[in-house]
Amino acid sequence: MKDADAQLLMRFYDGECSPAEEDAAGRLIREEPEAMPWLDALAAQQERFENLPPVLSELAIEQDWQSLKEQLAPTATPSQPKKSNLVWPRFWTASAAAAIILFAAIAFLLPGNDATAQAVTPNIVDSVETDIEGATPIIYVDQESGWSVVWVDEAAATAS
Repeated sequence: MKDADAQLLMRFYDGECSPAEEDAAGRLIREEPEAMPWLDALAAQQERFENLPPVLSELAIEQDWQSLKEQLAPTATPSQPKKSNLVWPRFWTASAAAAIILFAAIAFLLPGNDATAQAVTPNIVDSVETDIEGATPIIYVDQESGWSVVWVDEAAATAS
């Protein structure tokens, strides 16, 4: 059965059809062999919904809870605490603590990726040429950065 036919039959069952739709629903019931069993199933489902038990109120829920607590109260007797089947000797705790301390000490003492611990390879310059006549190039390595610094002293060239 098509969805449109099922919707028409639901409206017909609920009494929400116009006269033209009632005629169309009557024709569908007479001509379609699945229509009448489908309407019967819809009626049975509606009846099941109408016969559902009522929803409990908060008062009824509270009364049921109190009666359940009263039923369980006499049977509950204080008992001895159960001993755990898990065996955890004291030396295991001490061993675990020692292992953690040893791991932390080794991790702290091993050299890490500290920037100061890394060796800086200096950029060494052997010689510098200049186009300035009589100028003296001065080359040194900066201690902080490791870069080679080149200065050209023109004073010697202009003084002569």
